[in-house]
Order: sequence, then structure tokens, then C-alpha cells
Amino acid sequence: MPAAFANDDDVTTGSFPVVGVGASAGGIEALEGLLRGMPERPGVAIVVITHLNPKRESLLPEILSRFTTM
Repeated sequence: MPAAFANDDDVTTGSFPVVGVGASAGGIEALEGLLRGMPERPGVAIVVITHLNPKRESLLPEILSRFTTM
């Protein structure tokens, strides 16, 4: 069974919950709190969406990796 699936029912049905989290550029502290409180394998996919000037390079993956091993 793939490690990403929460249980056998998810594998047989092909379903998997996806959670979307939106934040402004100033929301890093809130994202830190959320991710620090999550288990390493939460049984859901978490999609983080932030508002950023399209001309700026995002460092979000590097920043969020400080708070979680997911």
C-alpha cells in the first residue's frame, strides 16, 4: 500500500482528501503553527497557496521545510 494513503479503504476507492490552505505573504507564522501541529503523515494532501508578486521568486518551500518533514 502506498505510504500516502491513510487506510485500505482509500486505496480501494481511489479517494484521498485534499486540504487547501491560503495565506498572504504575512501568513508564514500561521502556516508555521499549522505545520508544526500536524503529524508527519496526516493522511491528507495539503496544498498551500500564497499571494506573491509574480515577479518575485518564491522561497516558500525552503521556509516551510523548516517547520515540517512532510
